[in-house]
Amino acid sequence: MAMVVWVLLGISPAQVEGQRQLSLTTLVDTYEVHIGDPIRLSLRIDHLQPQQQPLFPGDLDEQLPDHMRARRLPEPAQTGGVAAYDLRLFEVGSQTVPSLQIRIVDGSDTLALETPPVDIEVLAIRAEGEQDLRLIKPPWTIAGGIPVWIVAILGTLGILILSWIAHRVIGGRAAVVQPRVTAPTDYRREFLRIEGMGLLERGAVKLYYTHLSDVLRRFLEERLGVDALERTTQEIAVDLQFHQLLDEKLCQKILEFLQAADLVKFARADPAMAQAKAMPATGLEIVDAVTTSLASAHEQEASEEAVGPPDEQVADTEQSA
Repeated sequence: MAMVVWVLLGISPAQVEGQRQLSLTTLVDTYEVHIGDPIRLSLRIDHLQPQQQPLFPGDLDEQLPDHMRARRLPEPAQTGGVAAYDLRLFEVGSQTVPSLQIRIVDGSDTLALETPPVDIEVLAIRAEGEQDLRLIKPPWTIAGGIPVWIVAILGTLGILILSWIAHRVIGGRAAVVQPRVTAPTDYRREFLRIEGMGLLERGAVKLYYTHLSDVLRRFLEERLGVDALERTTQEIAVDLQFHQLLDEKLCQKILEFLQAADLVKFARADPAMAQAKAMPATGLEIVDAVTTSLASAHEQEASEEAVGPPDEQVADTEQSA
């Protein structure tokens, strides 16, 4: 969607009459983005006269809040009245890109065009294995103009020197490294956490279904040994049909869950709100059913080991006779 607004500053009445159609158009390629991901922001000046020269800055950071960055993209094919910027936002929630001012040199006069504000919805992301949402911090610089890479190198050298001194002082005694114990993933809690993230209320339906599908696929891979993370739903269906611990009804329930997520992720389906809100509960039912099946199988295996193989039982009976 393009939004157009224009403001002329410092122009005589005769010049205003000749510049009535001069306008600045703002275009963004998306209105919903994950935090830190790029947005293409395009600025186009329409009805630009030959003697007029736009002054597109190399970045828009001075006109943006601290949690926003915009760098001009090097695109030689652009005409003099068009500029594209790489816009990135580093704060979640509903964000508003403020009005941006672009100046135009027209002989001895200076014109100023101004864009309207643009609303962007910024979503948080979570890496695999993390329990809480992870925010991305914007780029930072050190006062005085010292490059960050120089500070990183000096810091690394300092750590190495301190480590060498500590080794000499302690006498090279080897430290006992305790193995890190990773707690098993609580997949019930994962489904409940997604349910409470409020993604549906913010309109992030695709992200909501993506999280649900990822949790179930990790569960199938970890608990049933099914290669689910890197395979399609159709390929997973083949493995589930031959799995000894799953009955036909449970297999069908798992496949329907994954297929519903696929329709939203890849076919841009728009499910009913009631159906979408019921998905975490279905995920919990699948987790409970699979867990019960695994527990029953383990109990049966333990019972058989305690009694012994059938051949041994027959031999004991013959000896008793």
